[in-house]
Parts: sequence; structure tokens; C-alpha cells
Amino acid sequence: MKILIADDEAPIRDWFDYVLTQKVPGLKAQVETAAGGLEALEKMERDPPDVVFADIKMPGLDGIGLIERAKERFPRTVFVILTNHAEFTFAKRAVGLGVYDYLLKSEITAEKVAQTLADIQKSFFTAAPRPAGEALERIEEPEGVDWPALARRLGADGSGRYRAVAVRGTDRGAALQRQLPDTPLTPVLWGECWEALLPAAAAGFSGWEPPFAAGLSAPHAGAEGLQDALREAALALDMAFLSGRPGLYRFGDSQEPPQLSGALHALRKRLSTEIAYGGVSAIRSDLSQFLTRCAQAGPARVDWVRKNSHRLLAQMEDRYLQELREIEPDARRVGKPVRSLGDFRAQMEEMLAAVEERQGERDAPAIDTAVRYIERHYGDCALSLTKLAGSVHLSPEYFCRLFKQKTGVSYSTYLTTYRLTRARELICTTDLKMAEVARQVGYENPSYFSRLYKKHMGLSPEQERRAAPPAGQN
Repeated sequence: MKILIADDEAPIRDWFDYVLTQKVPGLKAQVETAAGGLEALEKMERDPPDVVFADIKMPGLDGIGLIERAKERFPRTVFVILTNHAEFTFAKRAVGLGVYDYLLKSEITAEKVAQTLADIQKSFFTAAPRPAGEALERIEEPEGVDWPALARRLGADGSGRYRAVAVRGTDRGAALQRQLPDTPLTPVLWGECWEALLPAAAAGFSGWEPPFAAGLSAPHAGAEGLQDALREAALALDMAFLSGRPGLYRFGDSQEPPQLSGALHALRKRLSTEIAYGGVSAIRSDLSQFLTRCAQAGPARVDWVRKNSHRLLAQMEDRYLQELREIEPDARRVGKPVRSLGDFRAQMEEMLAAVEERQGERDAPAIDTAVRYIERHYGDCALSLTKLAGSVHLSPEYFCRLFKQKTGVSYSTYLTTYRLTRARELICTTDLKMAEVARQVGYENPSYFSRLYKKHMGLSPEQERRAAPPAGQN
């Protein structure tokens, strides 16, 4: 395995060189180092590595810039980000670039490096078992393939119609052989997928429910249709990301859902404004709409959904970190793979639940503070929901929900009841005119005060005064 370490700190480069050559059992690694992004890019041009560990912040061309430049030119290279705690804002940009993982410098160990490489080896570089009696063709550069020649090798050079089947994961490629023992398969290993070309007569898959995800192309004729068949099979397989379930996915089965981009925009906007103000339920509502639309997306939008799921998680985590201030390092999600919409939902829900729990701890005293604020300022005619919620740093919407949850009544009911109770004391214990009583408890309009008092207390203010016991009596 060829590994490149790009970091401007010499001790980090030396540590990695030592670990990769001396401390990872069984790893036969050819290690190169670079002190910056430009040097790393030059070395990649000369000899493309299998894995690059890149510091996210380097002078000149940083890790993000390196990955942006190198990703399309070296599609088979796997990138791992090296970062510090304070650099998670930068790490968000790496998510959309297909970075495999990230490692925190403050917590990195030889064991973590070894485990990361083992995972990469298993996911990307493990040789597939060769099916008995079948030839295995590895396509290094799909865009440079001689498709007619490949079709002839696969027996697809006639006029018959064929489908391509894609199964992600080499172990599942072998499972495909076992699932269809009577079907002649000639598998082609391409990137992360197995593609098998099958005669249409043997590719109907009537009632076939594989225990893994498989993508099936539309029928294509002869050599000229092979490339399209392989592309369609891989796109159909991507549908498994949306459902998170095993089974057979056929190209062309799904239609583009309406307002997919609109649902994304609404969720992003909600995340940017609501976390700090307790709008978790509103976020969940928009999240549910976004997930519903994503689950209906067609194959052409799967990559869009996957990338935006990563970006939404990064945005959520950015707000999450601000809200919780301090969380354990293993609770962070930036750069972690999302293998399905189910993974995305679970990670979002985990962070929302943590925020909700912290907000509950933080906001319970806020209602006590708001009640005391009402007791001191009930006579202010300008006292409003916005002013009261602002006094405890909550959004009006969230404040209303929280106030009712804690007191059992709405904010407006509580304020009205408190004002009228104070008004009753003034009516029964003083000889103030009713207009002055109304003003002292926050009502500028005496007529409105009189109607409101009778509605809630059962008597008009004048009747209340006449019914009150003489001064000095209970």
C-alpha cells in the first residue's frame, strides 16, 4: 500500500513514518511525506498513492485545497483528514469531498491509525475471490476501457439483449454467485462494485429477494450497450442508500420527487436559526419532510442526497457544538461515513435529542425567571410575549411551548389571571378610581378592563367593590 503523509509539522510526519513502518503489524507500506499541499500534489502526480493523510490546515495549499484538486484526478486515492478540535468548521468542507474519515491529532494513536488503514483496506483494496471457472477483469480506468473488446470477452458481442447487475462489496459479489448458481456470470471488478453481465433470459429475477443490495440495469443490446448497462446498474444500486434496505433495485423504477431542493433549503434555514432558540420540534418536522422527499428520489439524485446529508450533519454539528459548548470527542460526527438515509436520520436524531436534553436543563429555570419578571412588570402596558421571551433569551414560539409545559397554562392566560388578581386586591383594599386600577395592572383602556374583569371574575369591578367587606374585616 502506498501512503502519503501531508503535514507541515515535521514531528507529525516523522511519527506517522515510524508508526506505518514499525508499529502496524502486517502492513507493507511504502510511505512518503510532504511538508505542504503543493509538494503532496507534485508527489501524487509522479506516483499516485493509495491513501493520503492530509492536515486540514497547512500554509499555501491546505488539506481541503489538496483534496479538491486531487479528487477527480486520482479517483482511487482514499483521503483521511488530520485535524485539531478547533478546526471543525474547516472539516465541514471535507465532508462533501468524499473524505473517508478524520483523525484528531490530540487523540491519535498507533492503534487508531492501524484500525483506519484496516477499514480502508477492507473497503477499497481487498482482492475479491475469483469465482470458480471464471476470469476476473479489473478495470483501472473506466473512461479508457475498450468497450467492444471487453464485451467480446464477456460474450456480449452478439445481437442479444443484456442487463448489468451491480453488487456493492466483494463479499456480496461472491454471494451473488451463490444466489444464482445456475446463471453464467462473468464478474467485472470496478471501483467499489461488482458488475455481472447476464443474458436477458437469465436476468428476469422474478421473485428474487437477495439478502444484500443489488442494482439491475435496463436491457441493452450488444457491445454498444455494455457501458450504459454498467452505469445504470451502479446508479440503481445507489438507491439502496436511500432505503437502507437489502433487495433488488431496478434502474428507472423511481421518479424524481417534487420540491427536493426546497425541502433541503427549508431544513438548512431551520438549522441555522432554531437550535439556539429551542426549535427542535420544528427542525424534526422539516427533517421528516426532507427525508420523505429523499426516499422518493431517483438514481440520478442519490449522490446529491448523500453529499447534502453529510453537509446537513456538519451544519447540525456546528450548531450542536455551539449549543452544548462541550461534548465528548466520540460524539462528534463531522467526516464520519453515512451509509444510508437511516444513518443520516439516526445521527441527526441523536444530536437533536442531546440538544433537547441540554435545553431542558437550561430552560427550566428560565420559566421561573419569566414568572418573576411578570410579577415585577405586570403593570407595564407594553409587556408583550416578545419582550418576555427576550428577557430569558428564548424565541417567542419556544417560550410559549415551554411556558405551558412548565405552568400548565398559556402565557397569555397566566398574565391575564395575574393582572386581574392584583386588580381585585386594589379594588377591595383601596378607593382608587377604576381607570387608575386598570392602568396600574397594565390596561390603558378602562372599558376593556371592565369587560375583561367581569368575564374572568364573574363581577364587574364596581360590583366587586360593593361586595367587598369594609376595611379592617376579612
